Amino acid sequence: GPSVAFVKHLIIEAEKRVGTINGVVFPELAMSEREYNKLSRSIVKQDRFLISGVGERARSKSSCGQNEALLDVVVPLTRQSMIKTQFRQKKHHRWKLTKSQIMQYGIGSNLHPEANWWEHISLAARSLAFLNVRPWLTLAVLICEDLARPDPVGDMLRSVGPNLVIALLSDGPQLIGRWPGRYAGALADDPGSSVLTLTSAGMSHLSRPQDGVKDRAGVVALWRDPKTGAQELTLNENADGLVVNLTVEYDEEWTADGRGDGRSSGYAILAGYHQISLK
Repeated sequence: GPSVAFVKHLIIEAEKRVGTINGVVFPELAMSEREYNKLSRSIVKQDRFLISGVGERARSKSSCGQNEALLDVVVPLTRQSMIKTQFRQKKHHRWKLTKSQIMQYGIGSNLHPEANWWEHISLAARSLAFLNVRPWLTLAVLICEDLARPDPVGDMLRSVGPNLVIALLSDGPQLIGRWPGRYAGALADDPGSSVLTLTSAGMSHLSRPQDGVKDRAGVVALWRDPKTGAQELTLNENADGLVVNLTVEYDEEWTADGRGDGRSSGYAILAGYHQISLK
């Protein structure tokens, strides 16, 4: 995983460019839980949360590996005091590696292409965390396949209707026409969530483009909202991270019996993004 010093220097550089950084997000399986907790102690504060995919390989044949999202945020305990709280959310669906995916990522020497390979994780009690990080903004996190599967947490997600859904992926380039873009579009349509999908640069570059298709491995993230549509976010070769600028647009939502909310519903809108580099 990334070193604490590297992330701190990246935040300092980002704040020189754009001002306060309110959240730091890493993709699926970005680090171990020990690395995450060490990073959290260093960078999480009252106005800055941390979200990352964490993972560990199985320690024995009888045990399962770990693939979870950890969310650390400082919340009010009383009017005078704050407390840092950690939310843990397990991945809800295993990743099945098929022959086409094994060929796409060029890992046939490690995994036989003619076999089906399932992710070795436990599907224990499922949970979904919702963080109210601003009066107008409630966010939820999904891990990879959880974005594409409508059950069992999809119904809960649509019932709550968070303004922002962040999907942590270990996937290829985040192009509008690929599966994350399609399912992000479904959430933008109903319940009207803005969606950020984020994959690791390493996995994106490992993915081989089809013959005749331009290599677009730098597209490590995709933004989609119900107001402005979709935009691919590219990480340049000389950049170490992206800063995403969000603004809020208020609109009126209506109940089934015709009552309005006085334009109090906030939509997270992409206001731009910046490349950040320590080189």
